[in-house]
Amino acid sequence: MLKRLPLSQRREAFTALSQKWYKRKAISRMRRTAREFSEVEGPAADDLIAMRNASRKYNFRYWLARRGPARPQPLPDTGRYLSYEPWPGGHNNIRMSLEMAAALAFALNRTLVWSPQRMMYLRGKGGLGQYFDIADLRAGVPIISYDKFAEKLGLQSGKPFNDIRQKSNVHVVDKEQWSGRIASGVVICVPRCPRLSDGSSSFAAFQKYRGTLHEVDTASSPYETAHVLHFGPVLLGNFYNFIWAPPRRAPQIKRFVRDHIHFRELAFERAERIIAALGGHFAFSCMHVRRNDFQFKEMWLSAEQITANSAKVFEPKEQLYIATDERSDSKSAGRPNFDPDLLRVNDHSWFAPLSAVYRTRFLGDFAGELSDTLHSLLGCIEQLVCSRSRVFVGTYKSTFTSYIHRLRGYMRDVDQKQFLYTHARYPEDYTDDKGGVGLARKGPTWSAIGGGQPFWGREFLEAWEETEVSMW
Repeated sequence: MLKRLPLSQRREAFTALSQKWYKRKAISRMRRTAREFSEVEGPAADDLIAMRNASRKYNFRYWLARRGPARPQPLPDTGRYLSYEPWPGGHNNIRMSLEMAAALAFALNRTLVWSPQRMMYLRGKGGLGQYFDIADLRAGVPIISYDKFAEKLGLQSGKPFNDIRQKSNVHVVDKEQWSGRIASGVVICVPRCPRLSDGSSSFAAFQKYRGTLHEVDTASSPYETAHVLHFGPVLLGNFYNFIWAPPRRAPQIKRFVRDHIHFRELAFERAERIIAALGGHFAFSCMHVRRNDFQFKEMWLSAEQITANSAKVFEPKEQLYIATDERSDSKSAGRPNFDPDLLRVNDHSWFAPLSAVYRTRFLGDFAGELSDTLHSLLGCIEQLVCSRSRVFVGTYKSTFTSYIHRLRGYMRDVDQKQFLYTHARYPEDYTDDKGGVGLARKGPTWSAIGGGQPFWGREFLEAWEETEVSMW
C-alpha cells in the first residue's frame, strides 16, 4: 500500500509506523521489567507500569521520544575495527572515552571493539555494560566483543591490548602521534579539515573553532586505510569537539550519540522511584557538590558561600536534592562511590547552611527505594534524578555535572538549560564572561570560552542542538 503513495508521503508514513513500533517495543519491555521486579521490595508490577506510562508524557527517555525511524537490529561487522583503551579516570571520564570512540567508529564506518572489564577509579572492577544499554548501542554502530577481536588478531591473553602495537596493519594513536596532546586538544576531520581553497562557508567557522588544535585528516590516511585503528588512553573530551564533519554529517554523529549511548533501563527505573518520592518531575530542584577527591581545589567552596551564591536561584523552603560525595563524618570520608554503606550515610552536617534555607534531601534518604539496586549505578541514578529537577546547579569542571547539563539539553520538556555553577553568584556573575568560563554565553563552542580551545570540563549547546536529522 505504501508503494502507491508519493515518495514524501511514504517517508512520513514510514516514520509514523516506526514510532508506533518503538512504542510497542518500549511498553513490552516495561511489562517484562515489571514482572522481573514483582518479587522484590519496591513498587508493585502494576505501579511500575503506571509510573512509566505516566512519565511518557514527559521526555525522560529522550531517545525513544525523538528517534523516529532507526535500525532496531544489531548492525553487521564491517571488517574494519576501532579499539580503544578508556581514560584511566572516573566513570564520567570513561563515558567520554566511549562516546569519542563510538562516534568516530560511526563516522568512519568501523566496528567498535567493546572494551573488556577493568579496574575503574572509585568503582572497582567492571565493564561499561553495567551502566549503558549495549543492545541499543549495537543498533547504532557494529560492535565486536574483545574476546572475539583478540582471537581474530591473535592477541595474547592477559592484559587487554598488551601486544596490539606489535601487530601489522594496526595504526596505534598515542600522545606521540598527537604532538603530546590528548583528545581534547585534537580535532579529527571526517573526511578532511576545511581549507581556504574549498571556498566553503564552513571554513571561517572552522578557523574560529580550531584555535591551537592539532588537526588530523582521515581521508587517505591510516585512519581510513588501517585494518585496525587503536587509541591508547588519550580519549578525554567532548566527542563533538573531537570530530569535525561537514554540516550535513555532524548532526548525524550527534544524534547517534544521543539516541544510542544512554544509561540502562534499570537506572531510569530506580531514578523514577526517587523522582516520585520527591513529588514528581520538576517538583524539586537539584545541586551537585563535588568535593572529596576533586583535584580542582578552587572549586572547594564553603557551604555558606554556596548558599549565598545560589540564594536567588532556588525558592525558599523548596525541596533541594543534593548529589554529593561530601562525607561529613570521618568514618565515611574515604568511602568510594560504589560502597553499599553510602545508602546509610545520614550525617550531612556540612550542608547545615543549605538545610536551614531549603528542605534538603540526599541519596541516603531513599535507601528503601534503592534497596534492590546495583550500587555501581548510584551515580547514574543521581544524574538522572537531577536531569528532572526544576533548576540544577552543578560544580564547574566536574564531568558528573556536565553530563547532567547534557541530559537536560536532550530533554525537550526541561525549561531551565542554563549552565549554573556553585562557584558563581547568581545573577551577577552570569552577565559577562568572568574568568573565561562563558557563563553568560549561549553561542557555539568556539565562542563559549574564548581562544578556540575546546574544554573537557563542561558541556556546550552544540551537544544537543542540530540533532533533528535522519541518521540513515
